[in-house]
Amino acid sequence: MLMKKSAAPALLFILLCLLCAFPLSGCGRQSRELRMNVTASEDSAWMAAAEQFRDAVEKQTRGRYKITIYPGEELTEGNAEAGVENLINNGVELDMHALSDMQIFQEKLAVVEMPFLFQDYEKADEILFNGAGKDAVFDLIREMGCEPLALGENGFRQITNNIRSVVSPADLSGLTIRIPRNHFLSELFARLNASTAVMGWDAAFPLLRSDGVSGQENSLDLIQSDNTYKIQRYLTLWNCSYDPICLSASSAFWEELSESDQEIFRAAAAEACAAEIAAVREQQSAILENFTQSGVEVTILTPDELEAFRVRTAPLYAQWRERIGDELFAAFGVNF
Repeated sequence: MLMKKSAAPALLFILLCLLCAFPLSGCGRQSRELRMNVTASEDSAWMAAAEQFRDAVEKQTRGRYKITIYPGEELTEGNAEAGVENLINNGVELDMHALSDMQIFQEKLAVVEMPFLFQDYEKADEILFNGAGKDAVFDLIREMGCEPLALGENGFRQITNNIRSVVSPADLSGLTIRIPRNHFLSELFARLNASTAVMGWDAAFPLLRSDGVSGQENSLDLIQSDNTYKIQRYLTLWNCSYDPICLSASSAFWEELSESDQEIFRAAAAEACAAEIAAVREQQSAILENFTQSGVEVTILTPDELEAFRVRTAPLYAQWRERIGDELFAAFGVNF
């Protein structure tokens, strides 16, 4: 006598196959592994933003993308220039660099760094983040072969050194200031009779510690997170050159994404960078207090002292006019 078999096991098997073929939350689908390069160290506001971005993308895509963050230019042994080149050549999918480091591949980005272009953060918000400057910067980065997702903030670049307090242009004469490979910064310090040493941060730190190089310039966030304040005696707040950062995607990776996934990545970048900007600005008082308690002599320039630097560096606008162009300058409120 034949026994009638139940259809339940067969139906269950078919249902499981269908669920894995059309997953509701990633069942049966491998995550796409993405690499994200970040210039700053693990203790920086940059890194906090990168982690927020990563978490949002992974959550919103239900794990279809997994992002591994490499701080301190780990993938290129501390070389920021090579890090930018890696993004351009699609060596990484995601990246966070300062425009000052990207400028060597797109010279017109120097427009953002022009001396005393922004008097304060309110002016940066008006022109760069909420004005024509943002679209202009995004267009320049796209010309490099990358897709900009959102702008963050490294901040105003300040000067540290181990020789003397800097209160006038004359005080920079004879000093050697470490800078990244950046044509504008090189010309800026030449106007102030200071020598420059172009090198990556890994090479610069031991030289600064041993006084092989007099000083350096960077944002307060990086001066703290990179421990520069522990090996430099003098800090001058001059707010001469402003430095945004950009969270970008490689062009090859970006073109692979669906429109809905592009929206997820762009929204996550915007939220993370907005939080990063707020953090950079909020922490400044605490950073300066930490510097002072650590023995750093902090100099805040008076309006007259700032004017002396402004007068000495003003010719850079005419010097860069042909390279940047009147139309781009106008997007940042500069009219000749």
